[in-house]
Amino acid sequence: MFNLIFQNEDFIVVDKHPGVNVHYEGNEYSLLESIKRYLNFNDIYLLHRLDKDTSGLMVLGKSKKVAQDFYYLFKNEGIQKIYIALGKKKIKKKMGIIKGDMSKSRNKSWILKKTYQNPAITKFISAGASNNKYRHYFCYPLTGKTHQIRVALKSIGAEIIGDKIYGSGDEDRMYLHSLVLSFNYKGADFNFQCAPKIGLLWQKEIIMEQLLNTKEKLKLNKMK
Repeated sequence: MFNLIFQNEDFIVVDKHPGVNVHYEGNEYSLLESIKRYLNFNDIYLLHRLDKDTSGLMVLGKSKKVAQDFYYLFKNEGIQKIYIALGKKKIKKKMGIIKGDMSKSRNKSWILKKTYQNPAITKFISAGASNNKYRHYFCYPLTGKTHQIRVALKSIGAEIIGDKIYGSGDEDRMYLHSLVLSFNYKGADFNFQCAPKIGLLWQKEIIMEQLLNTKEKLKLNKMK
C-alpha cells in the first residue's frame, strides 16, 4: 500500500500506492491502518489526503500536537506540493494559472466555474514526454479542494490518462502522482521528491528518463 520514505519523532512521509484509500471504506483495508500496523503505532494522524487513485508523497503526524502544527502550515500555505500528471493533449499554453470556484456536478464529479468567491487555484506547466506523444503536467495547487488538479486540467482540455471521472478510464491506473513535498518545521527545511514507480506508461524508459531530468517543476514556485 505504501513505501516508507522518511520518519522522525514527529512525522512520517510515505509514497502511497494508487488504488489505496487513506481512510477505511467498506471492506477495503486503509492506508492509515496499514501504516499503524507496519510501525506498530496506536495513533497516526492524517494531515492531508490524496484521492484513492492518486499515488505519491503524503506526510502523517505522530501526535495531536504535530497534527495541529501542520494544520496551520497548510492553512498558511507553508507547505508546497507539486503533482505530476500524464496526458495526451498538447494545450495552447505551456504554463499558467487555473482559477475558479468549484461546485458539485453529477456522479461524484466537480466542475470549475468562472466565479471567484472561494476559488481553487492551481499553477501548471506542460512538458513533452516520449517524443511529444504524451504530455507531463506539473501542477502546484495553492488551495486544497476535492479533485482540484483533476478538475483544473479537465477545464483546459488536458484530461489525465486513466481518470475514470474526468478523463479516459481504460488504463492500468490514473496517472496522477504527488511528486514533491516541501516545508519548514521547527526551523528545519524538508524537501522530499519521489518519482512514480507504478504504471505501465510511467515505466517506459523514455518517459521516466524525461521526467527525472526535466527542470520544469522547479519553475512552478517562481510563477506569479
